[in-house]
Amino acid sequence: MDRQRIFIALILTCILLGLGGWLVYSAVIRAQNTFPAGSPPLDLKNSVPKVTVDMPKMRPPAIRNTDFVRYGGPTSSASLILFGNYDCADCKTLDKTIRQVLPKYHGAIRYVWRDLPADGDREQMNAAVFAACAGVQGKYWQAHDALLAAPALDEFVMTTITTQLKLDQKALNSCRLDPTAQATIWTDANAVGGDGVTSTPILFIGTEATKDILTPTELEKRIKLFVGS
Repeated sequence: MDRQRIFIALILTCILLGLGGWLVYSAVIRAQNTFPAGSPPLDLKNSVPKVTVDMPKMRPPAIRNTDFVRYGGPTSSASLILFGNYDCADCKTLDKTIRQVLPKYHGAIRYVWRDLPADGDREQMNAAVFAACAGVQGKYWQAHDALLAAPALDEFVMTTITTQLKLDQKALNSCRLDPTAQATIWTDANAVGGDGVTSTPILFIGTEATKDILTPTELEKRIKLFVGS
């Protein structure tokens, strides 16, 4: 009986050692292939140089099927694309104006937010990634609105939003550590920098770009140039 117990103990010890070794190996591999949320996954030495482009010559980026679209869809007559970040007061003002005006058009105009975090600003990048990962769970715009209304962009705020929106914490954390969302944001920021979009906010109304902080009345006047009254 004692020999049997010793044999079983040896087997269990070997299993535990093997499991421990595998966990350590996995942790090392993960550390080599992931990075904290907000760290740039791209070799920025190969970035497209930022250029200065006159506003009338700027052209909006194409709408992708992966974009989170608000108020409209594929059949909308025109698009509003706002390049902003969650720490930009003017971006918050424009977003509020857009949310006030666009529902009146009953889907004729779609709204897309494109993240343009400031270079090296980890909190702005973290917020952009957080919203994108909330979008994976079908709550992008709820997270977007909450981030714009938040007094800060720290982890406490994001934890609070996670609880309020009843997001799956484990899935959210996994998404935020995945390079995909961050790579998309950096790729977008890199590409539009080469087209002259280097600051926030910049709003495309149809094909027209503006840096103006429009009032609801002013925004409606510009919209009517594309979709009529």
